[in-house]
Amino acid sequence: MKKLTCLMLVLVLLLCGCTGGAQKLSGQYEGYYLENDEGVLSVTNYAPYDFLNLPNYQELAQYGDGAGLESEGVVYYIFITDTSKKDTYYTAEFDGETKELLCEEGTFFADEAAKNETVNRLLTMLDALR
Repeated sequence: MKKLTCLMLVLVLLLCGCTGGAQKLSGQYEGYYLENDEGVLSVTNYAPYDFLNLPNYQELAQYGDGAGLESEGVVYYIFITDTSKKDTYYTAEFDGETKELLCEEGTFFADEAAKNETVNRLLTMLDALR
């Protein structure tokens, strides 16, 4: 089941880049790309439309109604993977207003502090770009 979930998440990453309308960010968010597709704000650390140059370490953070995989309504969705390591990913969904954790899964982070730092950074970035 976990392999299927991981494959689904990689597919989501690829599908997010199909429109090619991502904007390259600068300044504080240098190296990230922003896309707004039908009210879902997506931020990635790679050019989502450049399938030939995807990095091993990938971050996807989304906000909006339709973001995420499991929860309905407005949510924050985070997906992190390192494709060079088998079955290594993290996915989480947070309530769109309270940021309460709704669900999470994955084996990417070795410790809670590193996970919290990365998740908080991505949530803060989404809030700043909304």
